[in-house]
Amino acid sequence: MGAAMEWSYRLLDADERAAFARLSVFAAGCSVPAAERVSGATLDVLDGLVRKNLLARDGARLTMLETVRQYARRRLGAGDAAAAI
Repeated sequence: MGAAMEWSYRLLDADERAAFARLSVFAAGCSVPAAERVSGATLDVLDGLVRKNLLARDGARLTMLETVRQYARRRLGAGDAAAAI
């Protein structure tokens, strides 16, 4: 599973990588406006993550599978930037 996640992650552009990692702070998903605010991503970037099956759209909410979220959280790290997000 880890190798598949790493492969998918490497296919993301820099904006998608940043948004993917930052969205890991939402354990139960979030609204689209909250995702834009916290991740700094545009709607196009978020839609790209949905198309790549790293985010799921459930009505007005965006969610991540827990295993995907844990991988993204490791990418976010534990530094000052992670604490700020």
